[in-house]
Amino acid sequence: MNILLKIRQNKWFVAAFVFAMANLAAIYSIFGFRKYGDTQGYIKAICWFRDAGCQIEPLRFLRPLGPMLSTRFEFLGSGAGLLVQNIIFYFLLVFLLFKITDIVFHNKKYAVLASLFFITSTPFIDTGLAYLTDTGSWFFYCLSVYLTLLYFQSHQERLVAMNGFLSAVGVLIKENGGLGAPFFGLMILFDKNISFKNKIIKIAVFSAPFLAIVIGWQFLSYKLVHYTFFDVFFGPAKPAAVGESVLVVALRHLGQLFRTMGLLWPFIFLGVVYVWRKKDWAKAKIFLALLPASLSFLAWSPDAGARTTFLAAPLGILLSINGLSFLEEKMSKKSFAAMLVFLVIVIILADYLFCWFNPRVSFVDIIVRFFGL
Repeated sequence: MNILLKIRQNKWFVAAFVFAMANLAAIYSIFGFRKYGDTQGYIKAICWFRDAGCQIEPLRFLRPLGPMLSTRFEFLGSGAGLLVQNIIFYFLLVFLLFKITDIVFHNKKYAVLASLFFITSTPFIDTGLAYLTDTGSWFFYCLSVYLTLLYFQSHQERLVAMNGFLSAVGVLIKENGGLGAPFFGLMILFDKNISFKNKIIKIAVFSAPFLAIVIGWQFLSYKLVHYTFFDVFFGPAKPAAVGESVLVVALRHLGQLFRTMGLLWPFIFLGVVYVWRKKDWAKAKIFLALLPASLSFLAWSPDAGARTTFLAAPLGILLSINGLSFLEEKMSKKSFAAMLVFLVIVIILADYLFCWFNPRVSFVDIIVRFFGL
C-alpha cells in the first residue's frame, strides 16, 4: 500500500518516467544506438584508459570523464560503456527537467511536458543515446541549473561550492558541461536581496573549485599531450567551415537552432511576449541568465551540428511552457487539454519523422544551392 500511495503522490513524475521508458524503446527500435565520426576516438580513449595499448587523441584526453566512466562496461562490447552511461544520464535528465520546470512554474503537469519535449527533440533522438558523450555534458549543465534554482529556493550555502565542483566535473566530459557557471553568476548578480559584497563572495566560492579543476586539468593536458581548450577554440578552422561565407555559416547555425526546438518555436515567441507583458521578473531573470549558455553554440564551428545548439533547449522549453501557460489562461479547460494532446502527438511524430529523413536530406545544403550561396 505504501508503494501505491507513493506512486499516487508522485503520479506526474511517474508519468514522465513511463514515457521516458517508452521513448527509449522507440529510439532503439527505430534508429538503434548510432555511431558518428567521433565515436571511434572515444572508443580508442576507452582503450587507452584501460591500458590496452591504444593511442589517444589529444582532444579525447582533454575530455576524459566519458571514456573513463565507460571502462567498467567494456565487457559488454566495444564502446558499450558509452551507451550505459548515456542511458543513465537520459533518465537523470528526465528528473532534472521535471524538477527545474516545477521550481520555475510550480506546476507538475508542465514539468511532465518539459521532460517530454526535451527527450523527444531531434538532437536528443539523433545523438542522446548514441556512442557519444554529449548526453553527459547536457546532464551536468542541467544539474548546475537545478542546483542554482535549488539554492535560491533553500538558501543552503553548501550548494554553492558543490555546484562549482560539479560544473567543473561537467567540463571534464565536454566543455559545454560547465556552462551552468554563467547561469549561477548571473542569477547571483540579478538578485537584489544579495549585497554586492556577498555577490562577490558567493561567486568566488563557486569559482574556487571550478577554476582549480578546470585550470589544473589544462596544465596536466598540456604537459602530457600538449593540447588545451585554447587549441579547441583558437586552433585551425574546422573543415566544414573552410571556404564558406559568414552568411552560410550563420545559416547553418540558424538551421540547427530552429531544428533544436522544432514546432515549439511559436510557443517560445508567445512565452517571450507573455513574460514581457506580465512583467514577471522572477521568471525573466531565469530566462535571461540561461541566455549565455543557450548562445554558446556560436563558439563552435557549424559542423558540430545540433549537439552544440541543444544547450538552448532548456531555455526554449521553459519559454514554450510559459507560452502554453498563457494559452491555458485564455482557453477553457477542455479545449486546452485537447489542444495539448494534439500538440504533443504532432511534435513527437514530426521530430521522429525529421530524424528519419534528415540523414538523407540536408535541408541547409538545399537552401544554399537554391540561392547560390
